[in-house]
Amino acid sequence: MADPQDPSPDALPWWRRKEPVQRIGYVLSAVWMAGIVIATNGDTGHVLFDFIFTVPLAGWILGLVVAALLRRAERNRER
Repeated sequence: MADPQDPSPDALPWWRRKEPVQRIGYVLSAVWMAGIVIATNGDTGHVLFDFIFTVPLAGWILGLVVAALLRRAERNRER
C-alpha cells in the first residue's frame, strides 16, 4: 500500500490520478458518440443526435465539479 504522506503521483491510487480518469472519460465519450451514430444510422435529424455532444460535455463538467468538491473536502480534512 502506498504511503499516504508521499505526495508523488505514483503513490496515489488510480482513481485519484488525472491520466487514468481522463482516459476513461475519453473512451466513454467516444463510445457514446459512436453509439449515437450507430443508433441513428448517421441521421442528423434524429432526436438522439441532438444529444451527441451535450451528454459527454455534461459528463466532463460534472466530473470537474466532483473533482473540485473532493479536493475541497480533502483539504478540509487535513486541517
